[in-house]
Amino acid sequence: AFLTIGTLLSAVALAGLTAFAWFPQIPLVVGLLLWVVGGTGMGLAMPSSAVAVMSLSSRYEQGRNQSSMQVAESVGNSVVTAVAGGIYTALLLAEPEKLAYAAALGAATLVGVAAVLVSRRVGHIRNELLTAG
Repeated sequence: AFLTIGTLLSAVALAGLTAFAWFPQIPLVVGLLLWVVGGTGMGLAMPSSAVAVMSLSSRYEQGRNQSSMQVAESVGNSVVTAVAGGIYTALLLAEPEKLAYAAALGAATLVGVAAVLVSRRVGHIRNELLTAG
């Protein structure tokens, strides 16, 4: 549940930041709060994905699977950052000026929505600490 909640918070924050970039009448405090919501979502999702990988892996595959996930996260973050940066750069001189930033955030929002959908596939992870006693 933490994985899905975290990805959902991050996606909502990105959608809100896209709106914040497009509509100048939205107060700055709303944009700042959206960054807090997004950070909270990342704080829930990142460690939860690590716990899920460890829980769903056999004892002998945990290290390899965990390192594979870390590489995948790093590559994924790099690709999303590069694509968003490319969109921003391509639209930097476009009119209206806010289009570049809103389009880059919009692309990241689409990735966030996809992450929410994929996070639902993990399912329930049994808490071994609760069942051991």
